[in-house]
Amino acid sequence: MRYRCRRCGRSQPGDFSLWRCPCGGPLWWDAEPRLHRTEIVEAESSMWRYGPALPIGLAQRRITLGEVVTPLLAVEWGGRKVWFKDETRHPTGSFKDRGVAMVVNHALAHRVERLVEDSSGNAAAAFAAYCAAAGIGCEVHVPATTSTAKLAQVIAHGARVHQVAGPREAAALAAQSNSAGRYAGHNWHPLFVEGIATIGYELWEQAGYVVPDQVIVPVGNGSLVLGLLRSFTALLAGGEAHRLPRIIGVQSQASDAIHRRFHGLPGSPAAARTIAEGIAIRATTHEDEVVAALHQTNGDCYVVPDAEVVTALRGALAMGLFIEPTSAVALAGLTRLLAEQPADGAGRTVVVLTGSGLKVADAVAKLTTN
Repeated sequence: MRYRCRRCGRSQPGDFSLWRCPCGGPLWWDAEPRLHRTEIVEAESSMWRYGPALPIGLAQRRITLGEVVTPLLAVEWGGRKVWFKDETRHPTGSFKDRGVAMVVNHALAHRVERLVEDSSGNAAAAFAAYCAAAGIGCEVHVPATTSTAKLAQVIAHGARVHQVAGPREAAALAAQSNSAGRYAGHNWHPLFVEGIATIGYELWEQAGYVVPDQVIVPVGNGSLVLGLLRSFTALLAGGEAHRLPRIIGVQSQASDAIHRRFHGLPGSPAAARTIAEGIAIRATTHEDEVVAALHQTNGDCYVVPDAEVVTALRGALAMGLFIEPTSAVALAGLTRLLAEQPADGAGRTVVVLTGSGLKVADAVAKLTTN
């Protein structure tokens, strides 16, 4: 396995200790994956069924917590038929399990004894669980504002927690300077996005081997955007798709770096508090790559205030979907999108619901109680 820098183009061995290029750029798996329906491992009912397009296939997988093929729900939103990809069904309750499963299996192959991670909560819970399953020590650095439910998950699995005052970026810097283990920050690790890419393969297979017309996702550092582009590109290469779906990112008005860059807006990114703690990020790791991906797919990027997020959250809860506010950011963006597109022009629209409301149950109760 080799990595290639997304900035300078340098190729280098895929050693686990290497998480960033010497030039400062992010790394990715140096391969051009492709997938054809005949290559799917039919006997496997999890994300690993797409092993031929992944850096770690089913034969190399050493641990799993049951990273399921998540439901694709046909629903009505704003009077229109759309589809929700329900990622809350994963072992620790968020889409981050896909990427973390890939990273921890890679760590096992390299005999890593302890991992260090930084997260706003969901990735921390995933790393704690998967490291516990793998018998690997785990240290996580989280913002001091991280919800108590997410912290409870992390602590319950035996990880050591470091709460860091200040913005999300402060937790990342603290983790990168922690010498107690190998840094595996999900926003930097080259294989994390490859696990996230399995969402796109599932969307294609669940729709009868047809890619959607557009996919709407909440955006913090942008791993969902990059993972979807990775899978849709692999399907193009495999002859299973003839176009790239539009990828539409949605950010909180309080953390809008990608939105500003995409639309060429002047001024500095916002850095206010938001109820969508999962994407409360001012300085993004993959800003260049995420903006380029949105443009490449003829996508867009919306920004929504917390008030619209609460409205969307209430709408999801009324449908029986107990999601966290970060997921509701994408639904608020969906409302904006449907208002702009004619009923016959939206095509097949999918929204990725990224995390469970059980992670922030107290906050959800406060936000939705009249």
